Amino acid sequence: MSCPSYAVGCQLNPVTNAKYDACCVSDSVFVFAQNYSIGLTYRTASPAWTKNSVAAAIGPKFTMHGLWADHCDGSYETTKWTNQALGLANGTNYDLFGCDASRAFQNAQQVIAADCNNAYLNTWIDTFWRAGDGDNNWLVAHEWSKHGTCTGSFGNACYPGQGPFAGFFDFLKVSLAVYQQLDIMAAFNKAGIFPSDVNTYTLAQLVAAHKAAFGAPGAMQCQGNTGKGVGPQYLSEVWTYLQEVPNKRYVPFDANTIGPKVVYNSCNDSIPIIIPVTPSPLNKF
Repeated sequence: MSCPSYAVGCQLNPVTNAKYDACCVSDSVFVFAQNYSIGLTYRTASPAWTKNSVAAAIGPKFTMHGLWADHCDGSYETTKWTNQALGLANGTNYDLFGCDASRAFQNAQQVIAADCNNAYLNTWIDTFWRAGDGDNNWLVAHEWSKHGTCTGSFGNACYPGQGPFAGFFDFLKVSLAVYQQLDIMAAFNKAGIFPSDVNTYTLAQLVAAHKAAFGAPGAMQCQGNTGKGVGPQYLSEVWTYLQEVPNKRYVPFDANTIGPKVVYNSCNDSIPIIIPVTPSPLNKF
């Protein structure tokens, strides 16, 4: 495999005018999503996305949701339900997979624990990759099965002779590296933005803080009456758009340059945004 140092995902090789090998850089735009779990307890419909007890335990910080490979125009693989494909009985709490059912599984933390060289990954999953319902195993298995299997540079062909889970382990390690690279709360704090149950911010302020810290605007997701044009709304996720470069490194970039509908903000730009410190008192989940 040839992988020149100048390779960038979603760009043709300027020398050959051809796509790069998938094991060099994936032909994808990436979204790295981080949850703000306290904000996820606020929702007009019931139940909320996350338990108050989980949000309170995590506190006012961002944890990982996932590293998502989109197509180069911002579209993405649709969810496939896999009872038959995975040989699961009806009624089974089966996972979703994206592009390769043969590499999809539900027992992520069991697979990790069985590998002596990678067992430590379960510790940081339980710290930084937290599911709103408390089932971290399901969340990580879901993220790998739905998104990791759709990422060319994590394919089996990129890990010859390294076993069936090499791409999965690399997906976890790379995701953690990106999480450490993108400290959203530090970026907000530097811009004078701090969690509070009463202080409010605008969508423009949050996007500007992201751009100042990482060189590109991010996308903000909110819970509340965002679609109805009334407040309040609560920050629940931050998305950072990335391009892949060699050695599975990810560089923030302005995805607005691809097209007008690639970057998605669910926060309403006319409603003040709260970054709460207290889970919703109305949430009984």
